[in-house]
Amino acid sequence: MAEPKASPPTADELDAKRGGLKSAETREGSAWDEAPYKAAWDAAGGDPAKVKESVNLTETPTDYASYIQLC
Repeated sequence: MAEPKASPPTADELDAKRGGLKSAETREGSAWDEAPYKAAWDAAGGDPAKVKESVNLTETPTDYASYIQLC
């Protein structure tokens, strides 16, 4: 038995849902904080394989600089 195809929502349906969505605030000028990444590196003893696993990186860094680039 074939499933019925879903149609995209109409503009009115999207407008009706808009009020129920959560809002988000964007921070202007916030700086990137390296501290938690440095702490993870230190906790792994500077071992690239361990830090890859602990922070779920897709690649194994070769050193601290490449690790920070992957974050």
